[in-house]
Amino acid sequence: MSQNFIITPFSVEDFPQLYAIEQAAHAIPWTEGTFKNCAGEHYFNVKLQKNAHLPACAFAVCQVVGTDATLLNIAVDPTVQNQGIGGYLLQYVVKNLQEKKVADLWLEVRESNASARYLYEKLGFNAVGLRKNYYPTLDGKREHAIVMGLHLNLGYWQ
Repeated sequence: MSQNFIITPFSVEDFPQLYAIEQAAHAIPWTEGTFKNCAGEHYFNVKLQKNAHLPACAFAVCQVVGTDATLLNIAVDPTVQNQGIGGYLLQYVVKNLQEKKVADLWLEVRESNASARYLYEKLGFNAVGLRKNYYPTLDGKREHAIVMGLHLNLGYWQ
């Protein structure tokens, strides 16, 4: 994976571009209001560009409270998926949260999202619970969420 990616915090000015990624990457995207509400002092939010001349193609939204963090959203533009960008971005997030002395990173993932679950497991996350009927589906039903966690003080990334 290229080390030339540029990962920086994102700001309000980035919302329109990143929200377009959100809409393209998820069958049931967040609302624009939800997306914009994930800003402020308790959030660690970053965007990834392939290089300085290209727009962002991925982002991650984390909420940090005390020594716990929750990965609320991670999205990669569908035109560049399956190139390792999501894994690279998640590794960056984990390393930075470790530096901030965050002890544990949590997330929820759709039970049907096998590729995301594979990535999370590959990076050391473990399934720790199930939220029944958590996510809405396109057909109006509900889907379970698998709760996963990664203990950041294990030295996994060092």
